[in-house]
This record gives sequence, C-alpha cells and structure tokens, in this order.
Amino acid sequence: MMISPLQFRKATPADAPFLARHVLEALHWEMFGLPLTDEKQKAWRELTEVCRLPDTLYSYAFSTIALLNGEAAGMVVAYDGGGYEAMRRNTFSRITVFDAREMATMPDETKRGEFYIDSLSVEPTCRGKGVGRGLLLNAVEQAKVCALPAVLLVDDDNRQARRLYASVGFEEEGEVRAFGQQFLRMVHATDASAKVDNK
Repeated sequence: MMISPLQFRKATPADAPFLARHVLEALHWEMFGLPLTDEKQKAWRELTEVCRLPDTLYSYAFSTIALLNGEAAGMVVAYDGGGYEAMRRNTFSRITVFDAREMATMPDETKRGEFYIDSLSVEPTCRGKGVGRGLLLNAVEQAKVCALPAVLLVDDDNRQARRLYASVGFEEEGEVRAFGQQFLRMVHATDASAKVDNK
C-alpha cells in the first residue's frame, strides 16, 4: 500500500516538545539554529509544559501535525476564538520568558465567532514542499466544520507568507499589534475557491 507523501494527524501530549519549538519559531525565536541560548532553552521548556495542557493557546488539543513521507514536518495550532481569553490567562501565567506587562496589555488576537489559526511552522528541511499550504488548508477545513471564518495574523513584511495565504482565499482586514510587533489580520473568504498552484 502506497503512503501519500503528505498526511495529517492530531497531536498528543507526547508531541509537546515538537509543538513548543515550532510555536517559538513562529514567534521569531529562531529555534532551529544550534546551539540554543539559555533563554531559548528556558522558553522551550516552559512552552513544552504549556503545550502538554488541554486548555492553553498552544495546546496539543488544538494542534495538527503534518507528516511528510511519514516524518513530522510541521504543525498548526488553530481553535475556536470563543475560549481565547481564559486560555490566554492560563497560557501566559505559566511563561516567564515573555514580558508580563506586554502580555497584559496586548490586544486579543481573536474573539468569539472566529476560528483562529494561531501558529503555523514547518521544519526547515521540509520547506518549499507544500507542507505549509497543506497545514493551512487543513486548518481552513477545521474552520468550515465549526462553521466559523478562519482568521490569522501575518507579519506585514512577510510577503511570501502573505502570498500563500492570499492564494488559498485569505484577504487582508486591518492590523493588530502583538508580541511587540505589527501584524496584518487576514480573514478567509469562505466562498472563494482555494487555488492549488505553489507560486
């Protein structure tokens, strides 16, 4: 029986170290360069514990892992925005490496009535192979099951990611400041058919 090169599975608590490293990478911590600094190692440990819990923003319970030829190649964290505020408190009260004052004053990234694609990251060796697109489309399908519009944030200057998101039906809708930087907010146009080219 031939295995499809790209498959998906729901994450488990055992995936927490993988998830934590990729969440930090998505937050620009550059977690794939070695050796990791003491601060990055501490962040990885703290996020790993957060990812093991069922009710945090980066929980395994909201995560999907992409498998490329049977190996973990990337991940996406996505969830119903209705539980955001409680999960945010439960998340950032457990992480000391983020600035507590900044976290307390940061605007909410999502809200009730949205399906929020929080973090998406691909292994460096697997980039350019359709893994990110596959994870994104997987999250959009989850949003459709929940009958909610998919929403995400993207760095204003990340043109490659913006092109990818636009190619599967996301449209820009304002800006949000989070984690000390400015992001574009993008919403999926549910009636738009996703393009399948890899440009």
